[in-house]
Order: sequence, then structure tokens, then C-alpha cells
Amino acid sequence: MPDLNSQTRLHRRFNGLCSLKDLKIFVPEAVIMGNAATLSCQFELEKATLYSVRWYFEGEEFYRFVPKESPPARTFPVSGITVDLNKVRTRLSSFENGAALQLVDG
Repeated sequence: MPDLNSQTRLHRRFNGLCSLKDLKIFVPEAVIMGNAATLSCQFELEKATLYSVRWYFEGEEFYRFVPKESPPARTFPVSGITVDLNKVRTRLSSFENGAALQLVDG
């Protein structure tokens, strides 16, 4: 799967808040209509707790993962995107100073 964004480095601090560092996003270049796709992001939390991961298509949020909410995963209607939470596996993996979220359809 190509890494379209190569590696985006985000590191800004303001008013005591911090953003993600070493953000890597992996999305397929193209998906045949009706086929499944895997979206993945990896990020460094810098000793912070993950609040949320959100996926957007053409500026509209279609998927949200908030670990402290019940249920943690939610979908939103967006034209051209179908996410069936009964078929999707969301895996949050922790590693040293970071985490990875993978949204797999199928």
C-alpha cells in the first residue's frame, strides 16, 4: 500500500497543548468501487493519551475513534464512503511513545 503522504511531521505547541509528532498516514491510491480498503495511521503521542482519531473524505468526517467513549467507534454518512461497523476491525496498537490505528474493512 503506497504511503501517499510520505511522512508528515507535525510538531506545534501552543497554550500548553501539543499535536502529534511523526504522523504517518497510509491510504490506497485507488480502490475499485465496492472493494474493501485499509486505512492506517501511525503517530507519536509524546507521553500524552490518545483523545481521538478521525478520518475525512473530501472535508467530511466519516469515521471517528475515541477510546474513552462507548462505543469507541462511530461512523457518519458521507457520499461515496460506506463503513459497516459490523465488518470493520479497528485496531489500536501501542508502541514506545506512540500508537497506530488501522481501519480494515472486510
